Amino acid sequence: MSVLDCSFTDIAEKEDYSFDNNNSIKKNIEKWDNSFKYSLNLFSDIDIAKNKVVNIRDKSIYNLDTLVFTFESNFNKNGGKVCFAQTTKDVNEIISKIIKERQIKSVVLSKSNLLEEISIRNFLKKKSVDYSNSDIGDFIVYSENNKPSHIVNSAIHHNLDEISQIFSANYGVDENANAQEIVKVASQKINENILGADAFITGANFLVADTGSIVFVENEGNILKSSLTAKTQIIIAGIDKVVSSLSDLNILLPMLSTHATGQNMTTYTDIVSGVDVESREEIYIIIVDNNRTNLLSDKTLRTALRCIHCGACANVCPIYKNIGGYAYNCTYPGPLGLIISPYIEKDEDNKHLPFVTTLCGKCREVCPAHININNLILHTRKDIIDNGLHTIEDEQFIKSLYKKTIKRRRMNRGSAGIKNWKLQRKLRKLWGSRRNLPKFAQTPFSVMYTENKERNNK
Repeated sequence: MSVLDCSFTDIAEKEDYSFDNNNSIKKNIEKWDNSFKYSLNLFSDIDIAKNKVVNIRDKSIYNLDTLVFTFESNFNKNGGKVCFAQTTKDVNEIISKIIKERQIKSVVLSKSNLLEEISIRNFLKKKSVDYSNSDIGDFIVYSENNKPSHIVNSAIHHNLDEISQIFSANYGVDENANAQEIVKVASQKINENILGADAFITGANFLVADTGSIVFVENEGNILKSSLTAKTQIIIAGIDKVVSSLSDLNILLPMLSTHATGQNMTTYTDIVSGVDVESREEIYIIIVDNNRTNLLSDKTLRTALRCIHCGACANVCPIYKNIGGYAYNCTYPGPLGLIISPYIEKDEDNKHLPFVTTLCGKCREVCPAHININNLILHTRKDIIDNGLHTIEDEQFIKSLYKKTIKRRRMNRGSAGIKNWKLQRKLRKLWGSRRNLPKFAQTPFSVMYTENKERNNK
C-alpha cells in the first residue's frame, strides 16, 4: 500500500467492518478520564512512579536473554512446561500438538492482545475446535462477528442500547434490557462455557523470572475460574512480558490498573506460581517472539517494549476518539500500534499506520512507561520510507504540494470553488466517501493578513 493510500474508510470496507460509534467512544473515554484523574491521587508523585516503571522495564529489556531462561527454569521446577515460538506458525504447530495429545474439542479464550495477534480463533476454526470467550467485552464483540476495538476495553465503541440489540438478536434478551440483565445473561453463558471446556487458552500480563510465576490482571474473575477448572491450560505470552522479580509488581500493577481502567487496583490479580496436579493435568506456556527481537535490536525502537499495554495512549488520542479502533485494521489500534504493528504483524497493509497521526504528543504525556511515542513514530516513518514503501506518484504529489506551499502565489490562484473542486477530485478516493474533506476559505488567510496589516498601518 502506498503511503498516500491510507484511507481508513477503504480499510474498514475491505474488511467488512463498520465504523465505530464515535459518541459511544467519546462517552466511554470520558468516564475513563474521570476515573483516571481520580486514581492518580494514589501516587504522591506520578513522575517518580513513571521513572520507576522505566527502570524496571528497561532492566527487563536489557537483560531479556537471561531473564527468559531464568523464568523457563523456575517455571519447569513449578511443574509447568515451557515452549518457545519464533513465529505465529510455530505457535500454531505447538498448539496443534497439544490439541492432538490432549484430545481437546472445546476451548475457552481469555482477553488477550497476543491471541488476536496470532489469530487464534481462525486457527481453532481450521482445527474444528469449538471456542468461546471468558471476557464479557470479547463476548459482546464476537457475538456480532466482530473483533475488539481497543486493547483493553473490547466493546468501548458500543453503548448500552447497541449491546442490548446484540443480545436481543443472539440470546433473546429484551431490547430494552438494563446493564444488570445483560451482564447476568453473559455471565451465565460464559460460566457454562468455562465448565464445559477441555482447555483454557490465555495471555499474561507479566512473567516473573525469579519465581517462575505468571501474573493475570482482571475485573471479572473468569481467568481465575478458568484456570482452576480447566484440566489443560495454555498460556501464550510475548518475550517482552518478562520482569525480574515479584517486587517489580509493587509499582507495575497499580500503574497498569490506574492507566488502563482508572482503578487503584483491579478486582482480581492472580499470581500462579505452581501447578496443582490434583486439579490440572497440564499447564503450558508458549513464549513468543514474533519479530520482537527485531524491535529489541533497534536502539530507538526497543523502548516500545517497555509498554505495559494499558491502552491509555489510545484513550487520549484525538484520532482514535474520532475513528475508533476498527479503522486501524490491526491488533493494536491507537498510537502504540502505529509503531509496533508494522514490525510485529509484518503486514504490508500496516505500513501506512505511522503516517496517520497528528503527532500532538498526548500519548507521550500519558504513557506510564515514559515512551516517547512521537519520536518512535517518526523513526518508523523514516524506516518505512528508506525501505521504499512510497511510490513515484507519492513523491511527485508531495513535491507538487511543497512547491505550491512555498510559492504562495500558486496557492492563491483561482477561486475557492475551483480549489475545493480540485481537492475533492484529488483526495476523495484517498480519504474515502465517509470523511468530510476540508474546504478552502473564500479569501485566503495570506490575503486577509496582508489587508489587515495594511489597514493597521494607515
